Amino acid sequence: MKIYLAHALTGAPEEFRQRMLALRQTLNGIAGVQVLEFNWIPGIGPDKTKNTYLHDMQNVRSADLMIGVLDHPSVGLGMEIHERCIKDSPMLLFYPIGTRVSQIVPDCIRWHRELILSDNRDCPSGLHDPIAYTSDEEITGIVKGWMERKTINKFGLVG
Repeated sequence: MKIYLAHALTGAPEEFRQRMLALRQTLNGIAGVQVLEFNWIPGIGPDKTKNTYLHDMQNVRSADLMIGVLDHPSVGLGMEIHERCIKDSPMLLFYPIGTRVSQIVPDCIRWHRELILSDNRDCPSGLHDPIAYTSDEEITGIVKGWMERKTINKFGLVG
């Protein structure tokens, strides 16, 4: 299963970036998981030899699941969330308990989910409301639970 871990980079504190590197390693350690890389060189920034938009959006589109960590504002993360919404692609978004998610995010998800469900498709939407979390271990546990249910049901239903 290919996972794209999306989060702020450019304006995010170094401590947060280090946490996300550790989360990336944890997710990569789950059997059958490949975490897709974004166009970023730790300690340097974007790899200027690549077109960041083309590289990252290809990974956003090809991932079986996108995990978004909404601890810090990010224009790029917003673009990635929107791309998953318009494609009705499975996505789990996490925000720290006690913080607020910009209302445009859940409204975008709900609007696209309702649009998709109104098309009378056989398969429900993979778009879920943002989830409040307390630790990266909690994120990992929710992702593992999603994966277990996804492998049981050919439509990726998460109950």
